[in-house]
Amino acid sequence: MRTVKKKLSLLLVLVLLVNILLPSMSALAAEANNNIVVLSGKGISVQPATGQDGRVEAQGVKTATIKAAIRKLVYYLRHNVDTVISKLRNIGVPGRYLTVLKNNAGKIAGFLERLLTWEELAYQTIYDQTYNFLRWNLGFAHTTSHWIALGIKWIIEWGLL
Repeated sequence: MRTVKKKLSLLLVLVLLVNILLPSMSALAAEANNNIVVLSGKGISVQPATGQDGRVEAQGVKTATIKAAIRKLVYYLRHNVDTVISKLRNIGVPGRYLTVLKNNAGKIAGFLERLLTWEELAYQTIYDQTYNFLRWNLGFAHTTSHWIALGIKWIIEWGLL
């Protein structure tokens, strides 16, 4: 019984020692010089951003892909909205919301085009901003705004066009 208590107390002391030392070690690691070197052509494209006086900014591959998908979706909303409706119908968006989308395709395309000026974009950002635009700017009901925003997010995220 006595050896079990000794082993248990040794284990407890070791655990406490590790808990005391680890935060101080991580603080020391934070002070280290961690220069990041990015080799060209390794997932980051450097392109001049339009309308920013010739400044060059790094643009992530994911954001560039999302922006390309938004451009394509904007084109289809303006020139061939029936293709968008067909794709959304195939993935399960209810028909009554697709009618609202078809009737307001130009307004939604204009809104999505404004998102292209954002520096960084994520799929959830597209959903959130589209939902808020439909809900509060166009005055649509919650479910209508939700389904249309979700459908737009799915088209961009899954590359349906």
